[in-house]
Amino acid sequence: MGWAEEDSVYLLFLKAVHSIVYKGSEIEEATGALSAHFDKVEKGNGPLAFSYAQFFTRIALKNGSVTKLARKMLEKAIVVSPSLTEYSVLAFRLFVALGDEKEATNRAKQLVKTESDDPYALLSMVICSLMAGNIRDAQSHLSFVKEAHAKIKKSPLFHFLDAVCARYSSNGSFDSFLAASKTAIEEQFATVQGVAYGIDGIFTLDVDFLVGIVYQMMDFAPISPVKGNDPILKEVERVLTSINEYCPGLPDVNYLLARVKWLLGQTEIAERLVEELARGTDATAEVFLLKAQKRNDHERAVEALRKVIGGETKNVGLNLLARREKDEGHRISLYLELIDSLQTLGRTREADTVMSEALNRWKGTEQEEQLIIMNAQLHVGKGDADAALAILSTVKTNQSNYQAARMKMAEIYLEEKKDKTMFTKMFKELMMNDTTPATYALLGDAYMSVQNPKQAIQVYEKALKANPKDHALAEKIGEAYVQCHLYTKAVNYYEAAVKSGRDSTMRTKLANLLYKMGNYEKCERVLMDPLNKETNPTEVTSHAYVQYYLLLAKVHHEKGQFEKVNEDLTAVITNIDKNNIEAILMAADIKYSRNELAEAMIRFDKVLEQLPNNYHALSRFIELSWREGTIVNADNRLRNAMINNPRATVDPGYSGNMNNALQCFNRARKDLEWGEKAIYNIVEVLLNPENDIVGVSNNEDDSEESTNSTTAARFLGELRADNAPDSKYALHTTMIMMASGEKQKVQEALEKFLMMALEKDPGGDKVRNVGAVLGAARAYVALKLVPKAKQLLKRVMDFPWTLTDAEHLEMCWLLLAEIYTNQTKPEQAKVLIMKVIHVNKSSIKAYELMAYLFEKDGKWTDAVYNYEKAWGFGRERNPVIGYKLAFNMLKAKKNFDCIIVCQKVLSQFPTYPKIRKELMEKARMNIRT
Repeated sequence: MGWAEEDSVYLLFLKAVHSIVYKGSEIEEATGALSAHFDKVEKGNGPLAFSYAQFFTRIALKNGSVTKLARKMLEKAIVVSPSLTEYSVLAFRLFVALGDEKEATNRAKQLVKTESDDPYALLSMVICSLMAGNIRDAQSHLSFVKEAHAKIKKSPLFHFLDAVCARYSSNGSFDSFLAASKTAIEEQFATVQGVAYGIDGIFTLDVDFLVGIVYQMMDFAPISPVKGNDPILKEVERVLTSINEYCPGLPDVNYLLARVKWLLGQTEIAERLVEELARGTDATAEVFLLKAQKRNDHERAVEALRKVIGGETKNVGLNLLARREKDEGHRISLYLELIDSLQTLGRTREADTVMSEALNRWKGTEQEEQLIIMNAQLHVGKGDADAALAILSTVKTNQSNYQAARMKMAEIYLEEKKDKTMFTKMFKELMMNDTTPATYALLGDAYMSVQNPKQAIQVYEKALKANPKDHALAEKIGEAYVQCHLYTKAVNYYEAAVKSGRDSTMRTKLANLLYKMGNYEKCERVLMDPLNKETNPTEVTSHAYVQYYLLLAKVHHEKGQFEKVNEDLTAVITNIDKNNIEAILMAADIKYSRNELAEAMIRFDKVLEQLPNNYHALSRFIELSWREGTIVNADNRLRNAMINNPRATVDPGYSGNMNNALQCFNRARKDLEWGEKAIYNIVEVLLNPENDIVGVSNNEDDSEESTNSTTAARFLGELRADNAPDSKYALHTTMIMMASGEKQKVQEALEKFLMMALEKDPGGDKVRNVGAVLGAARAYVALKLVPKAKQLLKRVMDFPWTLTDAEHLEMCWLLLAEIYTNQTKPEQAKVLIMKVIHVNKSSIKAYELMAYLFEKDGKWTDAVYNYEKAWGFGRERNPVIGYKLAFNMLKAKKNFDCIIVCQKVLSQFPTYPKIRKELMEKARMNIRT
């Protein structure tokens, strides 16, 4: 549409639009300024006033200032040309938006007499019938317009009204409502295609119309976060996101989007939107409620809920087009949330009071049925399961909440009464009353939940017979076969399902099962079949193809076909989804396992750019950064993890402060993914807190070492309860034995280490376990059998380095280097130290030992360089290294640097001996002289 560009008025128009759709603030001032100035310079310009009125009607939503401006502009246009039909159409639309049924009906009666082909004119009587709550008349009018005006079926408004009729008519259904709503949305989005972004784009988008559809759909949305993809929420999210891209400053849209994101579990995005809304001057109690819900802050949720419940409720009467965010349905959901929050806080008396208030308020209405379930839950919360069952048993088969009541009873029988028989009986009663496939499926789910998959299969098969196109049921049958360990039957079932043409999920299930069974050849054939038939996936099949390629990559990896693995992952990343995290992570892990560390690091970094809290990638990235000597990069990624998720400091898998390492590992030890690794780390820290090369603490208090060994044994015992002991477990058990320091136990540990370390081979004993070699060598040193330790360690001098053996192999090399150092063989020691530094550029012990060798030779500058490395990589926390660094700096005449290091040591260890008098004061004297 055309926009007049007289400088001052148009600029004020743009300013008003900017305030409404971008800033979301200063709206009253901007609209007031436009209205006042328009009266001065464009008072008789009816077409311009009308175009402005049209525009503001489409973005007004509930904003009083914008609606007022739209009405004023329309009035100005009508004064100039009172008989124009298009002006009457817009007036009708404004009255509909305001919920003024009387005025809207008067306008509609005028419009039907005109020959206007505007959808609002043609469908005006349908709209008025819906506003009056007369669904039959609405359907009749809609049917007539559909027959009389064939082109109306291309109108988004027609499909929206069709959706509302489907929703409220006795012969309608949710599916038809959802289908018509989606069609309305698609038709509306189609009008925007090809329209330039800006004023024309916003006008064509018609935000007010789309939000009207959203409110109708949100009546079917869940009131608490859900797992999986809810069809209503996903569609609403798509609409609101599109609106937000055009109009990021509309509070109503942002509130709805925040709520949808919260319900979908996208908490970080919801948090950001809610924080922005809460900072606004027009922030409502609903905003603060959502903020409290998102943070799981039940105290604030209760406060906000009381405010919302106590607020005025606009009576929308029978208007089926009203945006019912505050009608009785919404209000009762608020009561239910308030009761739930009070229960969670343990404030059961208050919850009882609110429940009584709600029961009295909705007594005898259909809403009362919704309260029965929550009333039963209140009694469960008080430990009175029998009372809860008594309340629920009063629900009759003809009541709308019968299914919910029986399912709640089943839950109580199972969780509170531990009665599996009554649990399944509740679902059988449901099936007697309703023999639809969905009810059979519920009974099957019930059998599965009590570990009775055979019964579940029988029930699922009856449901599938009645509804053979139900893919979800077919999946459940296959999963039940797997739970029964009937793997061959499961494979046969999945194969039959694939041949019958069911969706790609069944093929993926079949391939996954074959992979787990180790049948890699057949798994590969199953996956390659669709890939060979259709080399270029469509938008519809692309998701399935990604799953095929990822599983195929795993199969090829198991078969040792690494080139094919690379081809599989490249097919995903290059041809289908370049940002697929799973594929990038798998590619990174492959590079990691093959010691291609630089390539692996790049890929892990890419994952962390998109998902800062992916702890698998973060763990790998930290390790590789440490080995590359770029620990600052790891620090940055750790910082990003905390910024992205404030809970990151207590999430298993995160440990950013070395002084609190044990505490962090302790937090993670109960985690399913990170627990085992955390426990092994705890054991190693307890046994060797100073990370000494020989693995013996310098602490002279033997009782502390004994305590550490006992504690380490206790932690390691947690693994034994869950897993069969393996070589790693046996290795750590023997380390604990040796850590006691008792000669007999050290001797016993040595024998066990040697059995694990070496295996007989015709060409001589072969190294089998590098960790055991390290343990045996340390035991030899502890028993003062250094030559034997040396001979054993020589066996791993040229042992191939891998990340799996990295730490133990590096410690073997360092222990051998220390032995050479003590035997005054510095050159041999340096060769070994450089081997360590080559694979671990952050090895504190390697730099410290190298510095010591240079110090012995009087090469102070070289010693300073290496001590600086050790001091820096140790986060400047080790006073012994700090002292040595300062000493060598003094010798190298780096007096100022010496003083700085001394000050750092003393700031952490004020009583550290000798450093003040022997180093810092001497350095100051050197500067003075």
